[in-house]
Amino acid sequence: MDALKEIELKEWSGRLKAEVERESPERFAAWRSKPERFELDGGFRPVDALWERALGAWHEMRAAESAADGADGVTLVVAHNAINQALLCTACGLGAEHFRRVPWPNCGCVELLLDASPMASPPTWRWVVPGPGGAEPEPQPEPRWFSGDDI
Repeated sequence: MDALKEIELKEWSGRLKAEVERESPERFAAWRSKPERFELDGGFRPVDALWERALGAWHEMRAAESAADGADGVTLVVAHNAINQALLCTACGLGAEHFRRVPWPNCGCVELLLDASPMASPPTWRWVVPGPGGAEPEPQPEPRWFSGDDI
């Protein structure tokens, strides 16, 4: 699914962060401080585009799930950091200003419970493994479930 590709950074794609920061320190600082307002050449706003793709992905996944015979209501999404953040936030009804508020570790896995009707009620979610910052989640008698209010 094309919508699940990593964030599009146009002229910065394929380059090292240090290289971009060295060549364009003001623009790089703007990207780091207010990514939801950041614009690349031509007025392209990467975080806005990412949020649009995440919403489109949800609609496509929900439509595929409802059209599938014998669907069990479980969908596995394997994707990159930024789109995973956008998927979680858009599922919780949160805007692009929430980008980077959920640090997504490498191999991070979240379990997300959605209502049967698309986006009808705010979902709950929890880290499965690893937890924020790459740490193993602490064992708990009951899993800690979060909502969009926790982001």
